[in-house]
Amino acid sequence: MSLYEEFSLDSNGVVLSAALCTPDTPSPHPGLILCHGMPANPPGDNVSPLIPVDIGYPDLARLCAESGFATLIFYFRGAG
Repeated sequence: MSLYEEFSLDSNGVVLSAALCTPDTPSPHPGLILCHGMPANPPGDNVSPLIPVDIGYPDLARLCAESGFATLIFYFRGAG
């Protein structure tokens, strides 16, 4: 289980959508920032047995949090 919180970031006047997914265990936790272009598995490309297809950033953040990492996702300027 993990905790998922959406919020906004200000990038020099441009509002970016973001989310932080954290393990539901006591802190501190190592951290990850997931950036665009990852994951990039085409549908049906079984590159990893843990992530058989491109599951999307929110689900990947939850998977990382369930593995013990505080995980930040966000949209770059001009995306999303």
